[in-house]
Amino acid sequence: MNRRSFTYTVSCIVAVTSLFQAAAAYPAVETGTHELVSSSDPNWTYDRYTQYPNGTFTGYGNGTWGELGEVNKYTYWGDVDQYSCTTHSNGDVVLMINYWYHDDENHEEGQKQITCSYKSFSQDGIGNSVVFRQPTAVDMSFPSGECPATAEAAERDGIDWMETDRSESTFRCVKDCQPLNCAEFKESPPAPPPAPPPTAESSKSSPDSQRAAPPPDGSAAQKLVPGNMIITTLLVTALTVLSASTPAN
Repeated sequence: MNRRSFTYTVSCIVAVTSLFQAAAAYPAVETGTHELVSSSDPNWTYDRYTQYPNGTFTGYGNGTWGELGEVNKYTYWGDVDQYSCTTHSNGDVVLMINYWYHDDENHEEGQKQITCSYKSFSQDGIGNSVVFRQPTAVDMSFPSGECPATAEAAERDGIDWMETDRSESTFRCVKDCQPLNCAEFKESPPAPPPAPPPTAESSKSSPDSQRAAPPPDGSAAQKLVPGNMIITTLLVTALTVLSASTPAN
């Protein structure tokens, strides 16, 4: 393997490892399916998205943004580039999420919009978000910078690497909801397969099925002649016969 091939192989391994590390570290509290409760945009009427443990998400919704107030439907998908998670003393969990999404109806192929979202989960399962989003779509190759650590910092100092529109929204988890903490998502172990139904043959009474279960002290096993005892007996018998048939010197 030459140096260029070796370097390429190592780069691929590092990239794949980074993806697995990012997927394993995503907070469980944001995973699951969430529905829109309210928004600062009065024309945004519905949204439902599912956040997966590896950081990707899919969603759909609608709003009345047309000139005549007609309903505009949309579907979208995207991925998380950066996040941080903090648990406050009152038990609330705050997430900073830097993500991008592609809107199938409103974006050209190969375009995305980037968002810095600050989402606070309260004990009642409601997630309140302050969102700073690019006003227009950009090419997929546009590099995403780092979001400020808090919504207050984003409002005070702005986000120097992108223009933003500010909005607020509230979502509620409705399916596959996780505990309210910053713990990583962990897959539940699969349930054991159900036992097969009894067959006609196995349901018939047999002498073996009518035997009483052996007592826990193993005394039933002591009533059986072990196989190694039989072999020992045969060996002793054979040696005795051989000794008797061998003439003395």
